[in-house]
Amino acid sequence: MQHHTANQLYIKMAHAEHTLRSFAHGGKSFWQQLIKVFALFNALTELDSFRF
Repeated sequence: MQHHTANQLYIKMAHAEHTLRSFAHGGKSFWQQLIKVFALFNALTELDSFRF
């Protein structure tokens, strides 16, 4: 590390955007996202029932 400048170093750190509750995404909570996923899944299963 003696001969590397600061912009050449690989820095590994935790990012808030990848947390379970997603604090970085506009304050949306885990439960709000879960409800949206459930609603999307429900809509897709209803659309699938219209197939012949």
